[in-house]
Amino acid sequence: MNKNKDYELQCLLELLSAVVNNESMPAWQKEPEWAKLYKLADYHHVTNVLYGPVISMSAKGLMKWRSMFEERYHYTVITQERYQNVEKKVTAALEHAKIHAMELEETILRNCYEKREQRYPAPLRFLIEAGKEESLVQTMKNLDFEEKVPKGQDVNPGDRWFYKSSGIYIVFIEKLVFTNKKTTKYFSLPPKPFKTKKGSKYLHMQDANDFYLYYISVLAERYARGHLEIRDMLDLWQCYLRCYERLDWKEVNKELKRLEIDWFGEMIVKLAAMWFGQVDDFGEDLELLMAMETYITSKGTEAREENEQLLPLVKEVADIYARDLKREKRRELIELWFPDRDYMETIYPELEKSGYLLPLCWFRRLTGRQWRKAKYSILRRYVNIKHALGKKKVAIKSKFSFIQPLKEKFKKKKEPGNNT
Repeated sequence: MNKNKDYELQCLLELLSAVVNNESMPAWQKEPEWAKLYKLADYHHVTNVLYGPVISMSAKGLMKWRSMFEERYHYTVITQERYQNVEKKVTAALEHAKIHAMELEETILRNCYEKREQRYPAPLRFLIEAGKEESLVQTMKNLDFEEKVPKGQDVNPGDRWFYKSSGIYIVFIEKLVFTNKKTTKYFSLPPKPFKTKKGSKYLHMQDANDFYLYYISVLAERYARGHLEIRDMLDLWQCYLRCYERLDWKEVNKELKRLEIDWFGEMIVKLAAMWFGQVDDFGEDLELLMAMETYITSKGTEAREENEQLLPLVKEVADIYARDLKREKRRELIELWFPDRDYMETIYPELEKSGYLLPLCWFRRLTGRQWRKAKYSILRRYVNIKHALGKKKVAIKSKFSFIQPLKEKFKKKKEPGNNT
């Protein structure tokens, strides 16, 4: 066991490896802290995978957490079944509506697992032809879906999110968008040029090479944004095992190099092999792999500089975030300095009838604010100086306190009749 690795993380990876390889549970020197292990697994969406080994373990600290593993497992089973049923209806409806579409990674990754319940559910994503918005909306409405984006979800322009009350989300994308413009251009084809599925005229599919290139590009994007999870690594390993022999590796490596993610593509597979493939001889790559592990398990909050060398996209995303933050701060300042007319009317009622005075009112408000700031600043300085002088005066008095008794003594000597 790697002594530098968090113990619960090490236990989690060993449990996942045992499940993936159908092996007996690892023998640990000490019981992990199950609360921490559960939260880590849940954070990376692999709690459902651990249900099998967890129910067979009799660890004392596990008792109160076993039901939570079971809950996640049952949620996965039910939701995956719902997605499979909905997928058939959606694809049939798209075919009927004559909308050219292509399923993206979710369906393919789910089919890479021997046990579907080990794949944590995620929204189905379709690449569709442009110009079919009205037909698409009506099609989804007929299937009892409504347009709705999950709270906190980042949405690219043009993406359409549809929701069903059973907790199912379907995403339709007209254009694949990546941070790197070269990657966006590379994957700019609509679904129509791709070969159609058997028995279909409008549902298309990628071949093994195209899918692998697309999938590594998606992983690189998620990695750079700090969104890559242990679940994604488990997906990658299952996918790699299924498609390894079917790929034209000469062509794949050539295209990965063209996309400037060839080194990332190599190292991310090595890390998956280290976690789940029971491979432990990586020589000089070990240090980088450990930095990648730290970066993924912290979701991009640690080891960022080391990973910028592996994938320059990491720095590119960080620079974009920094620019966006500056832009947001500028926007907030502008809103603070120049409020909208409705707000300004509460301060200056005359604007209700004379809207053209708005710039003048902004100026008046700004200059008034600046004058008040300056006035309060001067007052604060005056009070501080006065307070400091008072303290200094007291200090000086205490320093020369012996003078006052001498003065009084001298005064008494001068008084008439006092000859002492």
